[in-house]
Amino acid sequence: MPAGPDEIIYPFECFFTGGYAENEHVSAHYHLFIELIYVIQGSVSIYFSDRTVIITDGDFCVIDSYEVHATSIKMHSDTKAIVMKFDPQLMMWDLNGAKYLLPFLNSSIAHKKVFRKAETADSTLPLLFQGVETEIERQSFGFDFAMKTAICNLFLWIFRNGYSEEVKEQISRASNTIDLYIIKAVDYLKENYKEEISVFALAEKYNVSYSYFSRRFKNYTGQTIKEYINAMRINEAEKLLVTTDKNITEIAMECGFSNSSYFIKQFKIYKSTSPKQYRKKWEKAVL
Repeated sequence: MPAGPDEIIYPFECFFTGGYAENEHVSAHYHLFIELIYVIQGSVSIYFSDRTVIITDGDFCVIDSYEVHATSIKMHSDTKAIVMKFDPQLMMWDLNGAKYLLPFLNSSIAHKKVFRKAETADSTLPLLFQGVETEIERQSFGFDFAMKTAICNLFLWIFRNGYSEEVKEQISRASNTIDLYIIKAVDYLKENYKEEISVFALAEKYNVSYSYFSRRFKNYTGQTIKEYINAMRINEAEKLLVTTDKNITEIAMECGFSNSSYFIKQFKIYKSTSPKQYRKKWEKAVL
């Protein structure tokens, strides 16, 4: 049995979804791991904050780390899809490996997320997914090793064929500034973004100057530390807006904002809409 939508059993998990049993609707959520959905037959609806994507036979969609989304498969349909979820650490064998996942971990780097059958039909991708389908069906000895290899091969294809030249340039620029303490700082912020965080104290924590730390952090993430923290808080607010009945002030306080006015202002900057309008939009989208 697969884990819940916010969990994975191992550093990665691969399974089938769909079938005739029931309407498979996963409400709005987000998670640390990166998720990939490939449709073998039928269709899957994926709801994002700014659009709804419907993928059909031979299409696949990549869902970023911490990206709010919901999914739905119609009741009694013949849909069958592969779901692959993995902890980004799986591919971060060193700092060099980490750079390739930046677009999936950093919301400030726009990148392609939906790949249609027509784009991939003449590539090696269909064979890769056929191999994944066979492995999931047979669950033979070495299944976990086969899936780890498949994930790496699939994302190698995405790195080479799905990244624009602009994204590749951003990755190259970031790779020249990746330091271990920056990776640690990002992890620290992901765990503590709701708290009051002093950039000076953070730089001191890693024994570097404020200006040097700030510059290296922005080169790596594309955002200032304050922008990065606010983005994390907005991501959490997105989840609370669509999964709870908490009011705007409660959500603002829970996500680390000092007051609701500042929260609303920041939310509009990041999402181009107000929290109230955002909640209404999600309610309409997933009905």
